[in-house]
Amino acid sequence: EKADQEKLWSFETGEGNASSIVATTDTVYVAGNKILYAINTTTGTERWRTSHDSHGIGPRAVDDGVLCVDGWFEVLAFEASSGSQQWEFAPGRSVGKPVLSNGVAYITHTSTGEYEPEEYRLYALEQQSGSPLWSYQSDIPMTSPAVYDGTVFVGDKDGHLKAVSS
Repeated sequence: EKADQEKLWSFETGEGNASSIVATTDTVYVAGNKILYAINTTTGTERWRTSHDSHGIGPRAVDDGVLCVDGWFEVLAFEASSGSQQWEFAPGRSVGKPVLSNGVAYITHTSTGEYEPEEYRLYALEQQSGSPLWSYQSDIPMTSPAVYDGTVFVGDKDGHLKAVSS
């Protein structure tokens, strides 16, 4: 029989649900009520915090010094070491979980609202600046992407898996 695990530390995020978490070797990122925190993974001490105006944000991906966070209608990028905001991408409708790969941030429309079919897109943005690189148009909303070996994979709401060259 195994012994119960011991809690290492606890960090108070205030009001709000700390359900979206991204961790690296030395830092764990979590959002509270309109505050984004970076916490030392070993000690549980705060590295930095930054407030924001977005609702429902959650840290989703960190790579090459960039932390991507999604909200209801936007993706925000922060400098992972300091918490200073680098860019914001707001296509005006629900976005999926951003994925970072090889210097590119991939973002999709996931909403099933009253939009014209041509408005559903997979976006590729330059990871450091948020500048658009390209987009792929779909006739229906897509899932959040996955990227492997130069190919971006997205599912759609009609049950299809699509592979798009990055």
